[in-house]
This record gives sequence, C-alpha cells and structure tokens, in this order.
Amino acid sequence: MKKFLINLLKHGFCGNTWVWFHILAGGAGAKVLMTLFRFKPIHAFLIVLGCAAIWEICEVGIDNVKKVYGSLTVWAYDSFGDILGAAIAAAIVVL
Repeated sequence: MKKFLINLLKHGFCGNTWVWFHILAGGAGAKVLMTLFRFKPIHAFLIVLGCAAIWEICEVGIDNVKKVYGSLTVWAYDSFGDILGAAIAAAIVVL
C-alpha cells in the first residue's frame, strides 16, 4: 500500500502536468450540472466521475501511451490521479 501511495503521489500528482485541468473540470463540471441543468448533487458527482474515467480510457486510443508516459504503469497512476482529482473537486462542490 505504501508503494502504491508513493507512486500515485509521484506519477499521479507531482509528475502530472494535466492534473490541475482535471481538478478544475471536475469542480466546474459539477457546479454547471447542478446549477444550469438542475442535476442532484449525487448525479452531478457521478457524471463527473464517469466523464473523467471515459476520458482516461479514450486517452489510451488517442495517445501513444509508451511514448508519452514511458509505460502502461505510469499511465495508470497518471490516469488514477486525474480521476481522483476530478472526483475530489466534484465532491467538494456538491457538499
């Protein structure tokens, strides 16, 4: 568990140049869903979580994972950090 958390911090947050965008999109997306589209907070959170996960899955097909990230393992940590960042921001907004 300790190794997982160290790698998540290293590859998912500290070495991840796009995590800020996912955090911003997660929070803003949840707020837009609740205010403009009148979604309930739980639904807004789940939609943000689903969109973040789908985006990361699509990234595998768009990017050359080995070239961009170096390995599939680093991509997995990077993607988990992105999804976690979006989810945390959305959770803060809906609570």
